[in-house]
Amino acid sequence: VEVNFDFGESADEMLEGYRWMMETLAPTTVGIPICMMDDRWTDGEITGFYGEMRAIAEEYAARMRWS
Repeated sequence: VEVNFDFGESADEMLEGYRWMMETLAPTTVGIPICMMDDRWTDGEITGFYGEMRAIAEEYAARMRWS
């Protein structure tokens, strides 16, 4: 399942949406977030956001039933 965050959501809203997606879909369905960022994001904000998304992704992967 692809979930688009492309309506100007803040970083916090995208993180919250991804966590909700993980909690809803795991352990049987993989969800891929597509996050749109514009030129207002700084390199540091993008790097921090990546780290937070990755933490959720690692938790998500651990919950999955990989058969």
